[in-house]
Amino acid sequence: VAMRKDGVPDHPYFLAHHDFDVPGNWALQVTVKNKQPGRLVIPVIDPTKAAWPVPGGPLPKVATPTPTNTMDVNPICTRTPEACAFHDHSLDTLLGNGKPTVLILSTPARCQAATCGPVLESIISETAEARDRLNIVHVEVYTDDSLKLSPAFEAFKTDSEPTAYFADKNGIVTERFNGPFDQTEAHEAIARLLA
Repeated sequence: VAMRKDGVPDHPYFLAHHDFDVPGNWALQVTVKNKQPGRLVIPVIDPTKAAWPVPGGPLPKVATPTPTNTMDVNPICTRTPEACAFHDHSLDTLLGNGKPTVLILSTPARCQAATCGPVLESIISETAEARDRLNIVHVEVYTDDSLKLSPAFEAFKTDSEPTAYFADKNGIVTERFNGPFDQTEAHEAIARLLA
């Protein structure tokens, strides 16, 4: 188990991998030296029954907001002081162009967990040298301050943000990050995608 905080110093977390062999509610307990144990129950579902895209399946070919078609999302990017550069093209026009895809569902200004901004910054930083070899799309979670879910976010049938998808050149999901991730995890996922 390793602590991760590269690019998310205010939201460090511990990364552990475990293969759950049976679906159901699993109780987890984490003990950190000199701290009270943390307990959590997480639902583990059969990936074949998941409503959202999972590794091995296709990334949905859905329209996402762009400056010329905002799809009533205002603003199409809540990153400040300026919007990110990942809104120029709709996801449905990019999938199938022969490039791997990074898709991030996040809302920097309206994030419930205050992790959407840092993870978007990690994607911005870690894709800087490979942007010509990748499709990168950012989708805002909400249409506006009313907190109505955006149609593009709803298309992914998840209630979690931030979420990041990494898909190969054929649009098949290779990895899904659900929740916070740091710059190191982003770097490693992008390197695997480009390998």
